[in-house]
Amino acid sequence: MLRAIQKTVVFFLTTHFFIALIAVILDLETNILLHQPLQHWSLYAFIFTSTHFAYNVYYIKTDKRQMFMMLALVSLIASAGLLFFIPAVFYPRLFFIGMASGLYILPVFLSFKKNKYYTFLRLLLLIFVWVTTTWVLPAQPEIRQFSCSLLLLWRIVLISISCLLFFIRDEKEVRIRQQAVTILYVLLALQVMLAIAMLIYLQTILGCLLLVSCLLCIFCSVRFLKRMHSHVFYLAFADGVLFAEAGIVLFLHLLHAL
Repeated sequence: MLRAIQKTVVFFLTTHFFIALIAVILDLETNILLHQPLQHWSLYAFIFTSTHFAYNVYYIKTDKRQMFMMLALVSLIASAGLLFFIPAVFYPRLFFIGMASGLYILPVFLSFKKNKYYTFLRLLLLIFVWVTTTWVLPAQPEIRQFSCSLLLLWRIVLISISCLLFFIRDEKEVRIRQQAVTILYVLLALQVMLAIAMLIYLQTILGCLLLVSCLLCIFCSVRFLKRMHSHVFYLAFADGVLFAEAGIVLFLHLLHAL
């Protein structure tokens, strides 16, 4: 029984259903934190299927190409169908995000000369895609409060830390990896300051939650920097920090605590 559960969890993580679910939960969290109504169901469904498609396409050239190709095809068909239900107001933003995602995935299939800043530029592009997908896409653009700027900066830092952990693991050049570790420490310090600022300016419960998220990020970062872990471990914990924070926000919202 335990072995069957373990296999199911590993399948859920490695076939990118977990990361697709995280994208949806972060979008829901954005609307909750900004005190906005939830968007049309089709937008969240499209975010799930398109994220799932993008991550499976990215791994098509691995030894499990047939499985990833099949999953990507199913998600592509689902995404295409959902486009007919999404309100037209979201089309420009979806097109822009799709172009950025395509630029990130394209190098997997094309060979070209890469400069020394290539890996950092791809990291920035990945962070940009995640921030626009989970914040710019679901949010109503007329929001201009200071608290919203703090929350947006928090989201950028949180996503950047998660992406950096994978980047540090995969980067082969020692100098670039050391620079990435330095940036990670700076982001962790900034995250703590942001959490304290939001504890002062925003709700106490939310501020305490963000401080807990800081501790989780610091714990994961120290754990991952000390020694290498399996790919499944990274998928569960580096991405799991995003899931934990957004999941707790959704839970508290259901309890009307936020």
